Amino acid sequence: MVNIIKKYKNNIIAIVISLFIALVIVEVAVRIFFPESRDHIIPGGLFNMDKDLGWSFNKGEQSRHQSRAFDVKYKINSLGYRDSERVTKKKSGLKRVLVYGDSQVFGWGLPVQDRYTNLLENRLDNIEVWNLAVPAYGLDQELLSFERNAKDFSPDVVVFLASQSTLGRTRYGYNYKKYKPQFVKEESGKFNLIPVPESNRVLLELLYKSIGWLYIPYFIEIRIEMFKSQFETKTRRNEIADPLREINKHILIRAKRSVAALGAKMVVIGELPDSKRKEMDVFSKEYGFTFIPYELKGPIENWILAPTDHHYNLKASTAIADQLEPVLKKLLN
Repeated sequence: MVNIIKKYKNNIIAIVISLFIALVIVEVAVRIFFPESRDHIIPGGLFNMDKDLGWSFNKGEQSRHQSRAFDVKYKINSLGYRDSERVTKKKSGLKRVLVYGDSQVFGWGLPVQDRYTNLLENRLDNIEVWNLAVPAYGLDQELLSFERNAKDFSPDVVVFLASQSTLGRTRYGYNYKKYKPQFVKEESGKFNLIPVPESNRVLLELLYKSIGWLYIPYFIEIRIEMFKSQFETKTRRNEIADPLREINKHILIRAKRSVAALGAKMVVIGELPDSKRKEMDVFSKEYGFTFIPYELKGPIENWILAPTDHHYNLKASTAIADQLEPVLKKLLN
């Protein structure tokens, strides 16, 4: 074997160098001709593979996010969220609202001051509105994030985002090429939390650090997804259409109990179809939390960053803040 390696050493070196050069050329070509390949990817270094939540932000990190639709900076505070620097101890008379959610709450592509949490805090006297959202979170991760840290935050109101996306993500233990915790129902009828597999988490963290900065993997991923979408079934496309399936009811009930244990009030917000909105409204009244079904009427183009990016723009943030403000005022008085 040693002799064979020596014999073909120069050939092996030449092949390795050729492959490296080819990789560099392809990477440069993708960056020039397909820069949008990373539009949907949050900048590297901003997050880590979290053993409890699947992924979370690195405290104190900041990064620039450029796409065809925007160019913004994300700055993570010392608590691990894209929010102002906060003091956990509340001053006398101060009220505090914690808001959990995914990229829509996080403010994907928006300057921090254009998010509806910031708009609300500027409007409400003596009330802090903390933005504790993390892109791609499901309702289950919102709950687990709250349960891990909120006891130190002394909330008066806790807001969870229950959209079609956050509710649909509770179906999976692997989402957006990352592992996440998942609630499952056992044969006994008991709900059990399946944690993130530790070995998989470590390997994925290493992989992201090694090649996460490249464009090629995401370029290939997009092409594969485009091909697969041609054969996607209606069942897969519509499987998030039932927001109040049993697992999500369990999560909301557990969330209500966890929030109540801290002496706070619970609010669920979300943009849902009319029929599901009514169902959520009935469920919220049964279990004693407030449901705010915000609406963005008219063409979707009015409310999104760009045709290539359906995250909310400033106009949408303002409309949502307008709908949440009176409810929060009533709850906090």
